[in-house]
Amino acid sequence: MNDPDVVYVDYRKWRSIPHWQVYVFALGEDDYGRWFFMPKDTPNQRGNELPVTQGPHAMLLPWRGLFTAGFNTRGPGVEVYVDIVAQPRFGEGRLALVDVDLDIIRYWDGRCIVDDRDEFELHTRTLSYPRELVQETEQAAQEVFNLVSKRVEPFGDVGSRWLAKGLERGWSSAGLPKLPLYEDRLQMR
Repeated sequence: MNDPDVVYVDYRKWRSIPHWQVYVFALGEDDYGRWFFMPKDTPNQRGNELPVTQGPHAMLLPWRGLFTAGFNTRGPGVEVYVDIVAQPRFGEGRLALVDVDLDIIRYWDGRCIVDDRDEFELHTRTLSYPRELVQETEQAAQEVFNLVSKRVEPFGDVGSRWLAKGLERGWSSAGLPKLPLYEDRLQMR
């Protein structure tokens, strides 16, 4: 088997404030977008905090739309977790995007919520989100919520199929690079 492509995912908040970073494996592409895989126990780091582990899950970066979506294995808790984002850029092994707070969550029992509205309202003021960004974010959140709650693809079965493909590959988080602290990354530039 060929070595898989590893992608560095760099979520920032508005004004390039560090948020979450993780390495994932590139899984493939389809009509909905690019798919990535995070094996069990993959380190994720928020800002300069110590990494926490997550996974397994499949992640979608859509061809169209201002979101990324994570699809989890069966169990208690969250089935689908969608981050509303701005300015997604992908290339040369790096996915960079701005997390604009609002999240759409579908639990395994079918409940759907829009999460972190309070954080979005706070950051709209304190980080001076432009009016266009606020409008785009609210519109994207409503559109995605409608799709997720009605299980319209890519929020139906396609995510679980990509997750199964990732699990079949047998990739391990041990095959991913170590996450450097933000200070280290800033010094490397």
